[in-house]
Amino acid sequence: MEESELSFEEISTWTVASLKDYLRIRGLKQTGNKTKLIALVYGASQLGVQPKPNEVEEDRKRSEQYRKVLNICGKTLPDPLSELNDNWKGEKEGVHCWPPVSYYEIAEWLLRDAPCVSQPSIRDKKRASTLHDRLLSDYKEGKAYSYFSSKWLHEILYHDVESQSPVCYVKANCTPSQAIKNVPHTAWVALSKESGKVFSAYCTCFAGLGSTCNHIAAILFKLDHAFMTGKSRKEVACTSKQCTWNVYSGGQSVIKGKPVSELQWFKPTYTNTKKKPINTLPRKLFNPTCSSKKSPSTQGLYNAMLASCQDSTLFRYLEDDHKISTPIYPHDATFNEVLWVSKEVEVETIPNVPIPQPLPALAVGTNTISEFLDQLPEYTVEEVSQIEIATRGQFDNPQWKRMREGRITASKLKSVVSRNKTLHSDDSNHSKDPVPIIKQIMGYETINENIPNLKYGRLMEPKAREVYRQLLHEQGHQDLSIRECGLFVDPQNVFIGASPDALVDCSCCSSGVLEIKCPRSVIGEKPTPSNYKPLSHTTGLLDKQHAYFFQCQAQMAVTKRLWCDFFVYSQESFFYLERIHFNESLWDEAVPSAKQFFSEYIVPELLTNKIRKEVQSQTVPYVPADSKHAEPPQTQDTVVSIAYEHNETPSSSNEGFIIDKGKRKFKGRILIKGKRHKGDGGANPIYLCKVCQSACKDEVDIDTPSYFSIGCENCKSRYHWICVNITSPPSTDWFCKDCVHGQ
Repeated sequence: MEESELSFEEISTWTVASLKDYLRIRGLKQTGNKTKLIALVYGASQLGVQPKPNEVEEDRKRSEQYRKVLNICGKTLPDPLSELNDNWKGEKEGVHCWPPVSYYEIAEWLLRDAPCVSQPSIRDKKRASTLHDRLLSDYKEGKAYSYFSSKWLHEILYHDVESQSPVCYVKANCTPSQAIKNVPHTAWVALSKESGKVFSAYCTCFAGLGSTCNHIAAILFKLDHAFMTGKSRKEVACTSKQCTWNVYSGGQSVIKGKPVSELQWFKPTYTNTKKKPINTLPRKLFNPTCSSKKSPSTQGLYNAMLASCQDSTLFRYLEDDHKISTPIYPHDATFNEVLWVSKEVEVETIPNVPIPQPLPALAVGTNTISEFLDQLPEYTVEEVSQIEIATRGQFDNPQWKRMREGRITASKLKSVVSRNKTLHSDDSNHSKDPVPIIKQIMGYETINENIPNLKYGRLMEPKAREVYRQLLHEQGHQDLSIRECGLFVDPQNVFIGASPDALVDCSCCSSGVLEIKCPRSVIGEKPTPSNYKPLSHTTGLLDKQHAYFFQCQAQMAVTKRLWCDFFVYSQESFFYLERIHFNESLWDEAVPSAKQFFSEYIVPELLTNKIRKEVQSQTVPYVPADSKHAEPPQTQDTVVSIAYEHNETPSSSNEGFIIDKGKRKFKGRILIKGKRHKGDGGANPIYLCKVCQSACKDEVDIDTPSYFSIGCENCKSRYHWICVNITSPPSTDWFCKDCVHGQ
């Protein structure tokens, strides 16, 4: 008979030994008389309690679970405790190889549904809630961080597994919290070398297979500390450092006894940047024989109650010595009137204006550059506000990324101005390829967010903002307001945008913006021209030719604010603060250059998506046969004629123009023979006239001379016959006016 079908009558016929055996193999209590044992067996049968596995089965189960822990990304890695015995790097040698672990990776791992024995099931909501509370409190404020801060964690060893492996190991021994003389626990963690993401972990302690014990968390906290304090960055050569005394960096010294009065008690917590002693100065000075504060009195209680219950019967029966002699409220105050806790206030609101479309959406259905530029709107104040509100959160907001596509943002302004100047000059020492910048502006090339320097800057920005706030409060700024914002768009030049780190307002300094930099290269050092390149060695201020200076100017111009605080934060009390004022002449020079680059290079990409499709298809780029770099024309008053093929994409730093020597004559047109990409059924190329900016069509049925086009043999630009006063095809090579004058 199946155990689930055991009846009470059948169980009642069992002997005491059989009843105890049934309970023993299930790990249940075996004491009591026969009646109690029968009840226990019947209850276990009804609940379906299964027999406990024996030691062999337990070992096999633990081995299977450990093999699962070693299986990372579908591949079983070698066991760091038994198989990887060599090539472990100590902290002195391996600290610079440690992954960029931050508290976000720690929290993600501790709250993850890891496949382990200690993890509650999804159905067990009560235990899951308890576990989350434990992770958010114990790990951050309790033992785990205390293990690290109290130096119970021994040296961390690093192993890269394989040179090409994306995963690495770190392991360390940790002294037990209770039996400190016992053998230390050994814990290891498998992490991503690039991002610091925790893949798996194990510890030899009782909760080791749970992968979330305090010893594992202590290792992660130490990696986080090394990353945030810059100890894991690439080591600087000793000859590049200032001379310092040698400091012994050994382990925890032996604790020596001291009088209680000399002890300093601290509670280590992750969130507190400064340790706060438990035995504070007020506690030390406390004297129980004399009170420093006046004790509460009955009279004070009566005075506090009078405001809300003046007509209470209590006050009618007070003795004379408890009567309220001196009222604490004005004589004309009345307490019997109805209390209103709300009032009407007139506030200025923003009308419900729809958010303007991103630039790629505006380009849909547009055929020519001139048509697109003519239809570019000028935003109202309300539309600018709607964009700013919708893009708050910046990097974490997808709308912020969409609204930036095709716009020259403040951080790219210097690159655009410099590249545009190079493209329209005779300088051959610098790259004349606009494609890399086009990819950045269009958002085709996303920056790896796990780059340690960028990751560190994002993590430190909130803290830097608070330090800046405290600094301005200490300087006495009145009515100070510092708030985060989204993307601002220039109302007149909607192709320019800026995203300051904060908007700053105070009654004494009017309105400004804040730009925060948290360079990982100067952690623990005061930013100076010698260790922070953006600062000028001549003036000690931000270099006016640096991209950061252009970024600050663009932020002020777009947000219509007069100053920008450039704040470089380097932890602790190290920072650099410079107030930069708006330079109108610089802005007046930068805007035309940015507009020219936008018209000549960004708009064609918005209309054709040529580079985007090349990036998506990841095809081999075509390199012109007769030129190392395709050079655009050298004039500033016209638009570059780029021969973008329909639904095709150039892709590389050497691509962007279809050029090749040779001519063919067809119906009065001279066309440059170029290499055609195979795509979309062999669609014909689109040529843009340099003068009128409209398409030079290539259909065979065109017989109207005004649509005929000709290509310059030198710069490969295209022109309509009618735009350059040509009535018949020339018999020799033809050069445009710009190239003729250039020769």
